[in-house]
This record gives sequence, structure tokens and C-alpha cells, in this order.
Amino acid sequence: MNCVIIDDDNLSRSLIESYIEKTNTLRLGGSFSNPVEALQSISSDQSIDLLFLDIMMPEMNGIQILDKLNGRKQVIVISGKKEFALETFSYNVTDYLLKPISYERFFKAVEKAYERNREAQVAKNSEDFLVKKGMSYCKVKHTDIIAVEAAEEISYIYTADDRHKVMGCIDDIASFLPPGLFCRPHETYLVNLKKIKNYNTEFIEIEFLNSMKSIPLSLMTLPVLIEKIGMAG
Repeated sequence: MNCVIIDDDNLSRSLIESYIEKTNTLRLGGSFSNPVEALQSISSDQSIDLLFLDIMMPEMNGIQILDKLNGRKQVIVISGKKEFALETFSYNVTDYLLKPISYERFFKAVEKAYERNREAQVAKNSEDFLVKKGMSYCKVKHTDIIAVEAAEEISYIYTADDRHKVMGCIDDIASFLPPGLFCRPHETYLVNLKKIKNYNTEFIEIEFLNSMKSIPLSLMTLPVLIEKIGMAG
């Protein structure tokens, strides 16, 4: 996994660097003392899988960084204070390490991160999407998804006869779907190209619950849409 360190404490940062160097599953992609510079760097770097993040830092603290990342990266918190643990776990951090950190404890956290990463890769390569239905879960095939709609911190997956509420932003869901099958006609929608019934210069129409649903067409020009529909067959 590619990782970065964000910690203004030089000694702590050097220790984590040495731990990363002797851990086969990790590759150090950057080590930052300035959290603002770090955020600017990792925001545009899709190859980073994991952050080792301090909480108490000048200019921007770790909680603010977690808020801006919005769950897009795995995070292991490294902190000298335990009182932030509850708040950081509300951001679904992978682990919380209290300084001083032993290599044994560091390695256990990395194992947890590695397993999460492996599970995410398996899900990404699967042809099914797991959605909650009542008190249980069911699988929805990628090819059965008509559209995905973003709604703040959740999303809705549309199939022919149901609308499933799922946790996660639309960008995360898009990363699990085959790009050749779906298009992004609007920032709040993903649409299955093979499920489009009609389209014009302003809207795409899909069939949902035996009626037509209009989806705005704003981020994709009509010629590009026509080309994608043709490629999807």
C-alpha cells in the first residue's frame, strides 16, 4: 500500500518512517510536517491508499483533514492524546495509535489497513453490489443498476423495481462500477448507458417503476453521450 505521513513532530515522523521502511506491505509516498501542503498533495494523488495522521498540528488539525478527506483514504491516527479517539472513529478511521508507538502495535494497525484494502479490491472486481434491504443484505448486479443518485452523505441505487439507500458518496460507488457501462451526465447522477430510453439536449430518460424518470444532462455534451451509447452497444 502507498502511504504518507502527516505529523509536525520530527521525531515521531522519523520513527514512523523507519517503521514503514521495514514493513513489506508499505511504500512511503511522502512525509509532511505541514498539513496544508500534505492535503494539497494527496488530494490529487489517486495512488495513496493510507495516511498516518497526527491530530494536534498548526494551521490545520487532523480532524479538519479527516473532514476534508470525507472517507476517500484509509487513515491511521497517530496521537499523543487519547481524548480524540472517539471523534476520529466517527470518521471510520482504521486505527488510533497512541504515542510512543511500538513497532508491534504499528504492525497490527497496518495489518488491519491491509485487510481493508484487500476487501475493497475484491469488492471492486466483483460483478455484484451489496445493498441493505430491511434488516438484511442483498446483491445487485452491476448490469441491473439503472442509475445512481447522490444525496448528501448517502446515495440511491435504482433498479427496475426498487430504490436502494446506500452509505457512501457517488464517487466511491463510481469506482466500483465498470466505466464502459456507466456515464456521468450530471454531478449528482450515474446512468447505465444500456438503460437509457430517450435523451435530448437537456435530459436523459430512464424507466423506473413503470414510469419515466428524467435526469438532467449538464456535464456531458450530447455528442459525447451519443458516442458512449454507441460504444456500449
